[in-house]
Amino acid sequence: MAHLDPCSALSLPDMPSVLIGKADDKPFQQHMLLAPTIAGGIATAVGDLALHPIDTIKTVQQSAAAGSPSASIFGACSKIMREGGGLGGFYAGVGPYVTFDSLAGCVKFAAYEVCKTIADQHVDENLKPFTHFLSAAVAFIACSVVLVPGELMKQQLQAGMYRSVRACAAGILKKNGPRGFFQGYKATVVRDVPYTMLELGLYDNIKSLISHFRKKEGNANSKVDDVLAAAAVGGITGWITNPLDIIKTRMMTSGSAAPRVKTVVMDIIKKDGPRTFFAGSIARVSWLMPFTAIYLPTYDLVKSAIKEKMQD
Repeated sequence: MAHLDPCSALSLPDMPSVLIGKADDKPFQQHMLLAPTIAGGIATAVGDLALHPIDTIKTVQQSAAAGSPSASIFGACSKIMREGGGLGGFYAGVGPYVTFDSLAGCVKFAAYEVCKTIADQHVDENLKPFTHFLSAAVAFIACSVVLVPGELMKQQLQAGMYRSVRACAAGILKKNGPRGFFQGYKATVVRDVPYTMLELGLYDNIKSLISHFRKKEGNANSKVDDVLAAAAVGGITGWITNPLDIIKTRMMTSGSAAPRVKTVVMDIIKKDGPRTFFAGSIARVSWLMPFTAIYLPTYDLVKSAIKEKMQD
């Protein structure tokens, strides 16, 4: 694949001002993507750490066969406590997940801000809300290479397939080689491209809508508005994309080298029934609503703080 030099693709005067800054704006010249990159990593880590136990419950439910005790919330909690050595079991896989997901958050938000800014400067005002959805899709593809290995290890640890991060990494390498760390990559992309489009696209558009009505009332958006908008986005997107999350979880915890999406879907339908596609949906929504309520407003807050600091 040919290497594309971004400097040759876009001449300096054509680059968005928010990325390169003004001629006399040295902090932005030196750190064109510092604010979204750092803010994305911090916001992701904070959200992950706060809600990891609920994510563990969801993973155990989704990886269980229909009708098994661990398919229910209470059954999943019992299994986690029993096999995970107590409350610590709820944080199984948290190390690799937070590490990889934070790095992915850095890449995702940097890519999102770049794409969104370029699009905003080149499209009609009426089309800008749609470009935010497309920018979010590009942002997830950009971060997926970092995200998937951490997600894979986290889910295999949560499902009790391994006892430690080292054993998990060694087991994946032994079974499938380096490519094994990307097991379920296609399913993750199928799930998270629409999820990220809805998450970031809806969030920005809902904030803009609230801002529009606030201005009519002579008021500005409050932090409470941002939190409520983020929570609504988390609940909506979590429920809609739950079937895709089920497929991805089954692929990552199947133990086989490279199960196909179609094979996993048909296996779920035949063995467990279509209702299984919404297994763990309550846990997923319960996780994503507070997660996005913490994660997205934290991103906005940290990004604004960094930009203010850079401009001082």
